[in-house]
Amino acid sequence: MSQILIADDDPGIVRLLKLLVERQGFLVDTARDGREAIEKIENGSYVLMLLDLQMPRFNGFDVIAHLREQSKRPVVLVVTALPASQLSKLDPAVVHAVIRKPFDVELLAAIISSTTGMLERTAPVLGAGADRPALPN
Repeated sequence: MSQILIADDDPGIVRLLKLLVERQGFLVDTARDGREAIEKIENGSYVLMLLDLQMPRFNGFDVIAHLREQSKRPVVLVVTALPASQLSKLDPAVVHAVIRKPFDVELLAAIISSTTGMLERTAPVLGAGADRPALPN
């Protein structure tokens, strides 16, 4: 079964996203901050990551910068309340889509479903590998 990583420091958002993803039949793992998200990506296999940009101990931009250097990485859906002016820094090679908070649950479910459906038809599960550099301090 495919696994999805949810990285957000808001417990309420994490609970909502976890419920939404589990209802679609996926296993869910969570990270409370960017550093934990990077560690989990390096040690796990995720087809998709739901990533908040405003988190402690490495924010979402830091996670994206780290993922940019990886040959294998999950597809990233950014879930954020940041204004559009701050989203221009996002790397389109890493970020598949941006979902604005507050989000429509049905729309987010459809985006997750279509994205994971596309992945299952075109690529193997991506995850940790020996070729990954160590996590910076």
